[in-house]
Amino acid sequence: MGFLKSTAPNLPAPPKEYHFPYFNQLIRQLNNYFNIHNSQAGLSLDNITATTLQLPVGALVLSAGNNDNIQPLANTFLRITAPGNFAVRGINSSPRNQNDGRVIILLNASGFAMSIHNEEAAVTAENRINTGGGAASINASRVVLIYSVKDLRWQLIAHEN
Repeated sequence: MGFLKSTAPNLPAPPKEYHFPYFNQLIRQLNNYFNIHNSQAGLSLDNITATTLQLPVGALVLSAGNNDNIQPLANTFLRITAPGNFAVRGINSSPRNQNDGRVIILLNASGFAMSIHNEEAAVTAENRINTGGGAASINASRVVLIYSVKDLRWQLIAHEN
């Protein structure tokens, strides 16, 4: 991977609400900025080459029922287990200024139903999840979320039932 230009890429302005077309456009703009010659070549920066992108992975044990302000710590990918059906109603966003744009992936590995609550009033406002829909909650086996300091919310980007 090499730089085509010596200036920053021209990225699209973030929308008021995060949505899939925005991320497609963002990836296309980054792809235009970086010249990828060979997908087997890896990433290179200052003569350091990596052939893989590795994200911090962690396990998270939740209780059956409602889980408010869960603690992802420094992990990006969280494999969740629980002893029964459970709901994620909020995710700790502290410190907010360090979480702007942070992506978290939740994987339900419990064998029980996982629901993600939309704008749960019982949760601290800046830890709430905006699912982008009018439903009180969605059922999902996997979810991708990004934190927006501007909105003071975790924004649901994608989910799979």
